[in-house]
Amino acid sequence: MSTSCAGSCRNRAKPTRSRRAASRRRPRWRTLPFTYLGKVVDGGKTSIFVARGDENYSLEPGQTIGGTYRVDRITDSDVTFTYLPMKTRQTLRIPAGE
Repeated sequence: MSTSCAGSCRNRAKPTRSRRAASRRRPRWRTLPFTYLGKVVDGGKTSIFVARGDENYSLEPGQTIGGTYRVDRITDSDVTFTYLPMKTRQTLRIPAGE
């Protein structure tokens, strides 16, 4: 004998409290928190300067900022970061003519 509830069953599994709590604790994607300040080219080496709140940074590939962002690549047109909690890449564009 087969029972079909066609979407009206009341015994559906509900998320447990621990599953709901775990989903709230997952890191969420964020907007890149850095503001481009400028760059300096000296002897073929480019230094990029950004701000995050009240703090200023001179960036280098491989650098980790605040334990949450890693600088992956710096080019003439952008800086690529990885947001470490989610392992997602984000790009900060460098204005043309800079």
